[in-house]
Amino acid sequence: MNYEEWFPTLIYYDKIDIDGLEKKSYKLKKESNGTTRSNRGGWHSHDIEENPLFSKLVDDIEQKALQIHNNIYQKNTGKFKVVAMWININSSKSYNTSHIHPNSDLCGNLYVKTSKNCGNIFFEDPRVVHRMNEPYSNILMNRLTSKQVTYTPEDGKILFFPPWIQHGTEPNMSGKDRISIAFNMKHNEL
Repeated sequence: MNYEEWFPTLIYYDKIDIDGLEKKSYKLKKESNGTTRSNRGGWHSHDIEENPLFSKLVDDIEQKALQIHNNIYQKNTGKFKVVAMWININSSKSYNTSHIHPNSDLCGNLYVKTSKNCGNIFFEDPRVVHRMNEPYSNILMNRLTSKQVTYTPEDGKILFFPPWIQHGTEPNMSGKDRISIAFNMKHNEL
């Protein structure tokens, strides 16, 4: 039988250079009380995309996002540009509540410092009606039937995903800090 996929939700992932980012993150934390957004416990920086300490990272993220752009759209028609970026340092038992990223076209998260049990990131099925018929058995759960998917943090792992997908993190149960850098991107036509 033939079939087609409609309304897919793509989550991209890769590795990226994180050299020096842990030290820079702790430096900013020492200089600022931060803010509270989706974080419960832990520390959330103010926006850092304009900070010269992170200009190389912005360039690296935009280069990775260009690959995504070229997968979705025609090549040489535009690119994604970082418009907001911030650091999350989640200490023991800290987490981020389920949320979305309004006013952006693509968003993501880069893991700078991780350890075992530091709290997976989870994504929720955006098709609310689809959740009515969730299988009762784990045997029947797969990428087409589950209501949630999780990714385990790894140093240098970067995730890109649509801003409208609900996501959050599990509590950090490692006893060590988990450092991540989150970002929002807008599409710019060339």
